[in-house]
Amino acid sequence: MAKTSEVLTWIYNKFLKAIRVTVALKYITYLKPVAKDIGINSTEIAAAKHNRNYLAIVNDSDTTIYIAIGATAVVGRGIRLNANGGSFEMTKDNLSYQIVNGIHGNSGTKQVTVQEAVE
Repeated sequence: MAKTSEVLTWIYNKFLKAIRVTVALKYITYLKPVAKDIGINSTEIAAAKHNRNYLAIVNDSDTTIYIAIGATAVVGRGIRLNANGGSFEMTKDNLSYQIVNGIHGNSGTKQVTVQEAVE
């Protein structure tokens, strides 16, 4: 009776040697980083993009900002970005191609910084 290692070697030699693996590499392009003014009404932070691959939003203000993905932003709802550096990152694990909106509940405008990448 053949040993397990001999059988596996035979299978490899017989079938797997002929297999060629082709790997297609995907490159992403980082867009120019921008600062967006967020108001007391729902404000677009990032437009809907079918080829989005990455998105980072950082609250660069002294006020809490709320973001909503694919919906109108509402104070006290959605994803909270704490003042002075609160952030949200969209990667391949939680990627959405939908619009991203933001809002704050103070007065005037506040800023977020945005870095986005596309395929």
